[in-house]
Amino acid sequence: MSVETLGIVNLGIKYSASLIFYPYSNVILLKQAQYVIPFKKEERTVWKPADASGYLIRTQDIVDPYQLPPITKSTFSTILEIANMNTEGIQSLWKGHWAYFVHDTLAELLQKQLESWINYFLSVQDQFPLLHSEYISGRFLVQMVSSLTTGIILSPLELCKTRMTVQTCRPKHRKYKSLWHTLQTIVREEYPENSFKIIFAAHLFIPTLVYHSVEPLFKLSSLLVDRYISKEDFPLSTLLIDLSIEAIHLLVLVPLETVRTRLQVQMIPKRQQERPFETLVSVSPVPYTGVWDCTYRIVKEEGFRNLYKGLRIRLVSSFMVSLIQLFAQQ
Repeated sequence: MSVETLGIVNLGIKYSASLIFYPYSNVILLKQAQYVIPFKKEERTVWKPADASGYLIRTQDIVDPYQLPPITKSTFSTILEIANMNTEGIQSLWKGHWAYFVHDTLAELLQKQLESWINYFLSVQDQFPLLHSEYISGRFLVQMVSSLTTGIILSPLELCKTRMTVQTCRPKHRKYKSLWHTLQTIVREEYPENSFKIIFAAHLFIPTLVYHSVEPLFKLSSLLVDRYISKEDFPLSTLLIDLSIEAIHLLVLVPLETVRTRLQVQMIPKRQQERPFETLVSVSPVPYTGVWDCTYRIVKEEGFRNLYKGLRIRLVSSFMVSLIQLFAQQ
C-alpha cells in the first residue's frame, strides 16, 4: 500500500471515528454556551409591551419554542432530547462537524510543518520522538510555539464551529449555511473594517492565547511521567499519576473552554445582519466585555459550578480510557 493510499485510509478512519464521538462534544459545547438564568422557571417574569388599556402584559414564557430548556440532564439524555425535537432532529447532533474535522486535520498537519521549519531554522538535528529526546526542554519549547501558532492561525475555524453548533437548525431562523458561508458572514457583519480582527479581536485572541499556551504543559507532564517511570514496572502508579494529571488538566482547561465558548457565541455586528443569530440554547442578553468580565459574571450570576459544565463525563471518559490502556498492556 502506497503512502498516499495509507494517508487517505487513515483520514477516512479518523473521519468515521469523529462522527461517532462528535455528538458528545456537541452537547458539552451547548452546555458551556448556555446562559443559565439564576432562578427557577416558575419564578421567571417577563414584561411585554402594554395592551390597549395601558397595562403591562406579564407572561411566564421566556424560552423560545426552538430552544432547549436549561440543560440539567446527562449528556446522553440531552442527545436524545435534541434528536427528538421537532425543530432539530438527529442531524442537529452533527452541526459544525465539518468545521471540527477540517480544523483538527489542518492543525495536525500545520503543527508538524511548523515544528519542522523551526527545527530547521534552529539547526536541531535530533530526530528522536520527544519522549526519548536528549534535548527535551528545547524540543518542548519548539512544540509549544508551533502549537500556539497553529491555534491562533486556525482560531477562526473554531469560532465557525462554535457558531454553527450553537445556532438553531430551524430553517426559518438558521443563520449560517456552511463553513465558508459562516466565515464570510462573520467577517462581513462583525469585522468589516479589518478581516484580521476575526483572529486578533481582544475578546477572541486573549482566551485563544491562554488556552493554547496552557494545553501543551499538560502534554509535557504526561511525557515526563512516561520518560522517568516505566509503565511495565509500575503500571498502577503510572495510571494514578496520569489520572491525577488529567484531572488537573480538566480542572484548569474546562473553565477556559467555557469562557472562550461564551465569548465566541456572542456577536456584536457592525453592519446590518442578513438574519439574527438565533441559538439552540439561551445566551447572555448582555455581551461580555472580556475574559475576566465573563468569568466574574458566570460565577456571580450562574454559580461557580457552571464554569465546569461537561467536566464529569470527561473525567469518566479519561478514567475509562486509562483503564482500557492498562488492561491492554497486561
